[in-house]
Amino acid sequence: MSTGYAGAGTHHPRKVSFDWLGEAWKLFTSHAPLWIAATIVAVYAPLCIDLFVILAVGVSQKIAGGGGVWYAITHMPAGLTFGLALLNAAYSAFVYGGLALMALKQAQGEPVSFRDIFSGGPLFGRMLVFGVVYSLLIGAGSLFLVLPGVFLAGLLLPAIALTAAGASLGDALPRSMKAMWPDRFIAMGLAFVLGTLTLIGSGFLTLGLLAAVPLWFLVSALAYRDMIGIPAPEVSLDDILGTVEPGRGVYLGGDAEFGYSAGQPTAQSLSGEPIDTEMGSPSPPAL
Repeated sequence: MSTGYAGAGTHHPRKVSFDWLGEAWKLFTSHAPLWIAATIVAVYAPLCIDLFVILAVGVSQKIAGGGGVWYAITHMPAGLTFGLALLNAAYSAFVYGGLALMALKQAQGEPVSFRDIFSGGPLFGRMLVFGVVYSLLIGAGSLFLVLPGVFLAGLLLPAIALTAAGASLGDALPRSMKAMWPDRFIAMGLAFVLGTLTLIGSGFLTLGLLAAVPLWFLVSALAYRDMIGIPAPEVSLDDILGTVEPGRGVYLGGDAEFGYSAGQPTAQSLSGEPIDTEMGSPSPPAL
């Protein structure tokens, strides 16, 4: 798929819509096993790593006569806490890049597969910086009665898809805000619904996250598609006309009605009349 983000592709109404939730849900359910696997890789794998580290520290402290697992959770060394946070941020940047690309492909009607989950390697740097800045912005906004954080989340809905498509952080954030600003309160409501779904999904053994997390990525891709425009794939003249073979004219593929087919001799015209190959430029066949 194209990684460009400028220009326009398929035309869609530039209007923030709650219909994105329904469309995102249909995209999710059409590949539910794949998205569930992606969420397990993205969310539950790092949680398992953190839990393993905490248990290891707790067991070692228990053996040494310390407070055990609960003590390890409440008195985690600062260095270890920072190290885990750094590891989680790096892991998330890699996997979330793959999920964002997967959502972009689905929004364009392209097929997706399990390998797309791990396709975020080339985006690692951009996604890492974006994740840190995004978390700081939303976290700072949420300190003030939560609403400013929800407002920012609505304005930045297309930003993760923009970043995955190739935009720099300095371009993705303002471009996303500019696109969403005319419908900022609808965008805020959409972000509130997504956040509520995520909060509810965090309960019940966090099983709801298996659907809530994919919805964030899919809605971001749909917001990018409708509010900014996913560029159409570049098509060359060869893609349209086929390849030009010496002495055979333009090959249109298969048994083309016009143009030379792949196996047609160069000494025969389209109408079947012989061509004088000794002439520099054969006359066109009579109609």
